[in-house]
Amino acid sequence: MKYLFTDLEENLDGYDLEVLLHAYDLNPVGYEEVVPLITKEQKEQFEQFEKTDEASNIRALRAKKLPVIDFDTLPENLDSDMLDKLVLYSNYSNGRVWDAVSGLLTDWQEGHVIGRRHTNMDKKEEERIAAMSDEERQRYIDAEKYRENNPTEFYGNMFEPENLVELKNKYGHLPKDLENWKNEKKGK
Repeated sequence: MKYLFTDLEENLDGYDLEVLLHAYDLNPVGYEEVVPLITKEQKEQFEQFEKTDEASNIRALRAKKLPVIDFDTLPENLDSDMLDKLVLYSNYSNGRVWDAVSGLLTDWQEGHVIGRRHTNMDKKEEERIAAMSDEERQRYIDAEKYRENNPTEFYGNMFEPENLVELKNKYGHLPKDLENWKNEKKGK
């Protein structure tokens, strides 16, 4: 989680504040590791944010949507039920909760959670394909065959961030030279 809080701008943005809030509630050790990395002003900004209605709403929604997990007593080998619960954490709030709590898992546990997440995504894709009409399914199959037979065709800048939120999520911070990045994206 510490990598998210290096090279921060002067003020914490909403993403940083929400990750800190989740860490404060769910991962006190991780929160304490981050506190020395932020400035006094940023810590005060977080403390003010923590008292707001927005923070209360974030906590209430998290409590409503996510099951309670005692991260201190997680077994090394996670059972299916626990994996499903952790997958919910990894998918919730664009990964903000996961950023706050993933440091509490071993690499082994985290690998199993990510594997389960990918398995779930594959199942959803299979269900989506199965729900297609014959005509839709044939178009899908034809498109897949076309992609396989034309591997050199350009499909865009895949996996590159398209906006500032995606950029922050991918790299953990915004570039110091933000104006040049914006101009490059606009093609100037």
